[in-house]
Amino acid sequence: MKNSIEEHVPSEKPGRAEQFFVVFVLLLSNGAFLNVLSIEDGNNRMVAGSVLMQMLWASLYAGVCFLLVRHCKGFTRRLMCDPWLFALLSLAFLSAAWSSDPALTIKRSLGLLGTYLLALYLVMRYDIRKQLTLIACALGFTMLLSVPFGVFGIGDCGLEVKGWCGIYPHKNTLGMMATLAALVFILRAKVVPEHKWSMRLLATISLCLLWLSDSKTSLLALFGTLLVFPYTRLVRRNVWRATVGTAWVLIAGAVCVYLGITQWHAVTEVFGRDATLSGRLELWLFSVVMALQRPWLGYGYGAFWLDRDGPSARVMTAMGKWHAFYAHNGVLELWLDLGLISVAVFLIGLVFCIVRTIIMVRQRNSPESVWPLAILVFVFITNLAESTVLAPNNMLWLLYVSVVFLVSPVFRNMSSPISSIRG
Repeated sequence: MKNSIEEHVPSEKPGRAEQFFVVFVLLLSNGAFLNVLSIEDGNNRMVAGSVLMQMLWASLYAGVCFLLVRHCKGFTRRLMCDPWLFALLSLAFLSAAWSSDPALTIKRSLGLLGTYLLALYLVMRYDIRKQLTLIACALGFTMLLSVPFGVFGIGDCGLEVKGWCGIYPHKNTLGMMATLAALVFILRAKVVPEHKWSMRLLATISLCLLWLSDSKTSLLALFGTLLVFPYTRLVRRNVWRATVGTAWVLIAGAVCVYLGITQWHAVTEVFGRDATLSGRLELWLFSVVMALQRPWLGYGYGAFWLDRDGPSARVMTAMGKWHAFYAHNGVLELWLDLGLISVAVFLIGLVFCIVRTIIMVRQRNSPESVWPLAILVFVFITNLAESTVLAPNNMLWLLYVSVVFLVSPVFRNMSSPISSIRG
């Protein structure tokens, strides 16, 4: 059994300036400081954004392209190594042909391409341990800074009256990033034992911020993703028991869904939410009605939620006072953008990727091999109530794409030279 993950490792070690550049891009991709700038939501899909932010992202992606050309030979072939992931990118560009706003679709598709290229750069340039270090630096900075922001009420948290937002524009964004940060710090404490106490302290701060954000979806994502750690140990010891355990989890999940539907009011009361999930049920219903009008190809990538100037006007009129800017569900958002074809492509690709990550965990006995499966589970759960699937300039989609590249057998076969993970 191998004790390390084999992957592409460049011969030239990244310098401090290059690593600082990556941390800055990661910092920007998780939505930090957008509540102060009052530009756009942390999902980066609500509005077109300011010209300044568009120019900044264009400059950053130009820098990524420069680094790819200089340090990562053959990156264009690796961009197409996963057919399901590449199909989603292609559909985004092709949707300009039927988009409600073709120019906006092209612009956002270019941002999505930049996110793909950044993920490709991370996987080709850094091993998983170094990736965790860079992600931990970016999230550690945002978590520490969110404390004084929350204490002194700095920034605009929109219409929310309960829960901290920190340096983010919405409490759910803080909750999502705090959950991700806690998972990164917990895992890095295992990967780099000499830093375990500082990682545990940052994980504790992140968990406190998660609690203060009052984000129930993020709490669910935390508990669901933490189950990955004992599951991976079970997979390594006995794959048959792990399979049986997976079946029981699926059965338990089906039972929970049934009880949730039949005892909906009781369940929402337990979690301190109203029966409409703060209006999400109504939003999902109206969004589905609109999606059914263009079921197969959607309204074009990023071209549905255009305030009252686009197809979303009917949803906003029906919602009344709640000014919805996105579907609050990743699959539904994808359906509105690119239709059921893209939903099928995404779900099939997700299943393939999960199987590959489980095989990786089975074959390689190292703490960092848990990371890909943890990210997939985290992204899936958070997209039950948020929308980060195929979101440009978004940290969660960036990490998802990097995991798909990492576990792709085609990508690993193309990688040369091959080396083991280093600290």
